[in-house]
Amino acid sequence: MSRILYMILLILVILARHQVNPFVATIGDIATVSNFANDALAFVNGELPLGNLIMGSTGHAINIITEKMDKLSDTLNEMESNNERRMNYMPGTLISRIPQEIKVILDCPNYVILIGVCMINYLRIMSIIQRIQESYDRSTIDKFIDAVTSHRIGDLPETLGNMHLLMMPGRSEKYQKPLLEILTKGVKCCHLENYAVLVLHHSSVCSKFIMLFFLLKLEHTLWNIFSYAMLTSYKNTSFAGEMRKAAAQLVTRAQGYLISTKRAMKEASLTLDYCDPKNFTRGENFVELEKSIQMFVGNEVDINGNSCSDVCSNIDSSGIRSDARNCDKNNGNSWCPLQSCYGRIYDCISASTASVCELGKSSLRRYDWVEDHYNNHNYGNTNSCNGRIRNPSYYRSGLTSCDVCICTCADEIGESPANRTINLRPQLSNIEANMVITGVKFISSDKIIHIQIKEGELMSGGRIKPETEHWIEPENFEYDPKGILKSRKVGSFFLSTGNKMTLMKHGMDFTFVTFFQREINLDDVKAPSGYVVTGVKFVREGNDTDGLSRRRLQLAIYVTKFDFLNGVLMKDSSYWISQENMPNRPENYGLRRNEVELSAPDDPTKGKDHKQISKPGQYVKFTTSDRVNDAGQATIPFFDGQSVTSTISTALSGLGLFHRGASGSGGFFGIKIVNSRFT
Repeated sequence: MSRILYMILLILVILARHQVNPFVATIGDIATVSNFANDALAFVNGELPLGNLIMGSTGHAINIITEKMDKLSDTLNEMESNNERRMNYMPGTLISRIPQEIKVILDCPNYVILIGVCMINYLRIMSIIQRIQESYDRSTIDKFIDAVTSHRIGDLPETLGNMHLLMMPGRSEKYQKPLLEILTKGVKCCHLENYAVLVLHHSSVCSKFIMLFFLLKLEHTLWNIFSYAMLTSYKNTSFAGEMRKAAAQLVTRAQGYLISTKRAMKEASLTLDYCDPKNFTRGENFVELEKSIQMFVGNEVDINGNSCSDVCSNIDSSGIRSDARNCDKNNGNSWCPLQSCYGRIYDCISASTASVCELGKSSLRRYDWVEDHYNNHNYGNTNSCNGRIRNPSYYRSGLTSCDVCICTCADEIGESPANRTINLRPQLSNIEANMVITGVKFISSDKIIHIQIKEGELMSGGRIKPETEHWIEPENFEYDPKGILKSRKVGSFFLSTGNKMTLMKHGMDFTFVTFFQREINLDDVKAPSGYVVTGVKFVREGNDTDGLSRRRLQLAIYVTKFDFLNGVLMKDSSYWISQENMPNRPENYGLRRNEVELSAPDDPTKGKDHKQISKPGQYVKFTTSDRVNDAGQATIPFFDGQSVTSTISTALSGLGLFHRGASGSGGFFGIKIVNSRFT
């Protein structure tokens, strides 16, 4: 039995040497698979001596073996349990979500059956091994050896061979593309309960399948060696050739898996995509710059400096039209709007006479619809009215005719009830507690749009300790409508911490969306190799903190270097990255940007099947929804408020901003996560 002990010790030494426990859980550097397999072959060939590793008496060595076998047994049981849970869920749900054209290529039922059979055999062997540990019955051991070494069709070795062909098909095989390559190109977003999420991220698909395949082959090889060692003892016949063949096959397949996986993961998208929720719910899965930019109907005299000497289309947008909120009913006007324009008016046309379905001040819309009788145009759905119908019309002041104007209003005055603010303050994970960002989403609170972050404790290999993950609540702000910026009463915010109120700086801590400040760059911002994301914020191009700067907003991430093997953040290595100082910055980021064109953009919640239509290096501009379809009553794009997290959480290597749209929709301004590529 000394040979058997040596074989078991081989397993334990190589496992310890390569730290296979964390390796199997994460499949970090897949080259370790090849190294492990080569060591196994070297030992079987007598090229890897163990004499220096075995110290003391035989009894002491057996104690070490027993102790390590207990740990190995626990590890294998844990891996078995984890993989059983994952695989019970993975194949059916994963394949059911692959587009139909990919299903035809994959011949899904065969794959599910193969994986299922493989798992049944795997669990059967584990059950046998458990019985061996309890009682070393010769017949049980014989059954185990037969199951491991059998060459019958349908038994474990043949099934593992079929699994291998999925990973590394030959030219004569039915499918000539490796499974991982197809999966990484075929997996798309999907619905899960009430929100959309990609259940298995592309790189996670690679990791989980390669983990399953190699784990099965590894265990089969180890039991093969064990079985042939037992047969050597029983029959007094050498099975060295069979053991060398088993170890050599492990090397060959490990190297093949390494090549296949790296090729697939190189092509795989590392960004997490997501789709529309089943139902749109304001404040839960989307938020809006409410009342910020909307179509507005008013009397020319009230929006043109008490003048009726011009036409509506010539009204200048260079100044804030404070007169638009000072309608004087005694001036002979036909009506005064219930919801005034608190800011800048532009894009006006003359209507002369109109009918409007006007809504109250508590409504997020000014109107359900507007009928322009002069130009014979209808704006919005005129089938019903949830407010009251008013009939503004032109009037004469002496010899001058004063028109009704249909315009766009951008609220920019402190008195405005609009949600028109974006938080610029850094959102940071607790680096001191070794926490990193694992998820993000847009939320609205205190009349501000925030990026909310989810954090979790970093572990070895970029993994996250699941029980530590939680969302960090945004800071508390209080709005002051009397705040002044360069003589303008535009409003301001205070940060509320306990009993302390701290005035926030416009341009550094927050910014308003205005006529001149309503553009955001769409970029993917990625950390350099060896860094993970620990913070995020909006900044203006060039880190401009002037509150009146017209430079576009863009995303910046805070990155921190980390020890991959130990999962420890290097706290003093952190710095901010935007598209302007990002390593390996794409060339198009430095070119002139073009705007994402939105054609007749209706309220996004009316649309469906929104997909990313923007490309990194573009920008999006906030404006009103389409006048014809929606009476211009929504400020689009909306912000996608869905949680952007991966089901299998890992440290992130980047974040991105993009526009998700559909035909005839204003779409959603989205944020995406970029999972780390740890191969």
